[in-house]
Amino acid sequence: MNYNCNQNYNMAYQNAIVQDFANWAMKFMLSKFIVASAPHQDRRQVEMICDGISGLLDIVNPPQTQEGRALVVGTNIYNLSKFL
Repeated sequence: MNYNCNQNYNMAYQNAIVQDFANWAMKFMLSKFIVASAPHQDRRQVEMICDGISGLLDIVNPPQTQEGRALVVGTNIYNLSKFL
């Protein structure tokens, strides 16, 4: 279910924002853990794979709120800029 930004005072909208942020934080933490556990010589390649999978997951299951979408777009732009 997608929400509009006019629903800022709706409790369901506030919960959706929290859920979007929690999903982003879990992907971020898992990605950092996987990269840190990779051998040093392979970290760059593992980081690129994790960033690509994270972006793909955002396409398959996009955030529900406008704030969540902004966070995901900003993160994906940052991830792309690291490798260009």
